[in-house]
Amino acid sequence: MRALSHPPASLLRSPQEPELGSFDGALPPVEWSSLAHSPLRALREKHWIYLTLASDALHVAVAVVDLGYATKVFAFVFDKASRRVVARESLLAPPKQGRLGAGLSERKLIDFHFAGSTVRMDREGSLVTVHAKLGTIAIDAELDDSDAPPAIGAVVDLGDRHFHATEKRALIPWRGGVVAGDERWSVRDGLAGFDFSRGFPHRKTSWNWGFLLGSTTAGEPIAMNLVEGFVGEAECAVWFRGRVYGIAEGRFTFDRQRTYAKWDVRSADGAVELTLTPCDVHEEFLELGLIGARYKQPIGLFSGTVTLEGETVQLEKVIGVVEDQQVRW
Repeated sequence: MRALSHPPASLLRSPQEPELGSFDGALPPVEWSSLAHSPLRALREKHWIYLTLASDALHVAVAVVDLGYATKVFAFVFDKASRRVVARESLLAPPKQGRLGAGLSERKLIDFHFAGSTVRMDREGSLVTVHAKLGTIAIDAELDDSDAPPAIGAVVDLGDRHFHATEKRALIPWRGGVVAGDERWSVRDGLAGFDFSRGFPHRKTSWNWGFLLGSTTAGEPIAMNLVEGFVGEAECAVWFRGRVYGIAEGRFTFDRQRTYAKWDVRSADGAVELTLTPCDVHEEFLELGLIGARYKQPIGLFSGTVTLEGETVQLEKVIGVVEDQQVRW
């Protein structure tokens, strides 16, 4: 397994130099103000929080993305029984419309309100309350990360002093209610995960990503975050038996022209050997002249093996997502 360092006390070792590394635990507050000396650089800063809520029946995602020039918000609800996305909502709001916290340990994680849509996430100690209303989707949930495994945090130099910080958390117990149109679910024993990112990606950035939350065939909770490109190996991890394991960068093999074809999802060190069978897809397309994004996120079922410190565990039809993202920021 890849060795992880202890998280630094501060994001910056000096006003111009971040503490780079891959860390076993939460990041300190991510504030890049000392690096954003010009309005143009501040405009290039990207900041998002993406929440996953999973259960035996559902896979729910809600995200707020501060693009600098606009605020992107989306949510979807995937129903495992019907193997389809039963509701999806997406909107583009004015810049700085909502507030995003500087990390996942902040009291105010998200406070977004626009045109009748709301996303709020607030922390009080180990408890996070979530309230979201986007079109036909409504989410009211409570997360308790007091017994969750450590986060993985990463601070990287993407080249030419384009710094980026990200923190992933997983296997957080949650309970609450989800509404998608006329359908309702009440969950008492779900698992949640967070993706926090903030930094200065290159103007043209692309990556593939995979994330799952569920159980092995033996019934033990497991989660995975895997990426190829962008931040790369520094954020790749598996959570299992109360620990976070650093693994090598992802390797994704798929047919971009066939959305519902299987994805081969592996890590370069062989720890992850999985196949995702897509059931449905969440897509976002944005074209605003010099700015654009092509984003496909198939939702489906992972099967295969994960090997950690010589022990191999089996996964069978675990709900998760993969992603193909190409962006001109």
